[in-house]
Amino acid sequence: MSRLILLISLVPIILSVVIRKLFCDRGVRSAGDAKTSRTGRELADILLSKAGIASQVEIEEKRRAEVKVGKSVRLILSKRLAESSNVLALGEVALLCGHALVATSNPDLLKWRQWAVKFSFAFPIFSVVVLVFAVVVAKIPAGLGLAFAAAALGAGSLFSLLSLQVEVQGARMMATIIDESRVFPRLRESEAVARACKSLAYRQAVPGAIEILMGRDMERKIAKEVGRRVAGKVLRR
Repeated sequence: MSRLILLISLVPIILSVVIRKLFCDRGVRSAGDAKTSRTGRELADILLSKAGIASQVEIEEKRRAEVKVGKSVRLILSKRLAESSNVLALGEVALLCGHALVATSNPDLLKWRQWAVKFSFAFPIFSVVVLVFAVVVAKIPAGLGLAFAAAALGAGSLFSLLSLQVEVQGARMMATIIDESRVFPRLRESEAVARACKSLAYRQAVPGAIEILMGRDMERKIAKEVGRRVAGKVLRR
């Protein structure tokens, strides 16, 4: 029984990791992390205006970046995102603008996605804590505990995948605006930020705990790749 639960649970986990690797990590590395001619705050103002929702969305700067749905939609940028001008930061800003666009047209849809992301983070962690306690105190078999922990992670992966299209659609709409509206004076900047935006939409295809680990791994790889390219340019001079 425990083996069957484990095998079934591994399917959405593996699928979410593969999707994250193929569509997020590769795309982000391709986009790079070069400097652009816009800051995050400037890009947010332009994108909301181009999307025709500037009057419906309030932009704020706080510690944690997110989009809040309420009587009015609030796009909250962290200081890092508001002041940064590199491609990855602007990709994150564009993705948040995509969230805001979804929130203005279908707030319940964005709420569902946000709930799914929180569930994928909290439920597996809570389940593991309960199962560890059960194994130690109630003396349930360790194999069964591992199977139920995998089931919790699999459930988190499944909810992440089912709601992922909300982010993907918002990112695609913002990427289209960036590509077609001359948001940046240079074409390569537009292409890089649009690519980063669409790629980052797949970042949370995996549950929160896995996303944190993969996010750190991705950042190390990007830093290494960017460093390699800069070194190459210096040597060619």
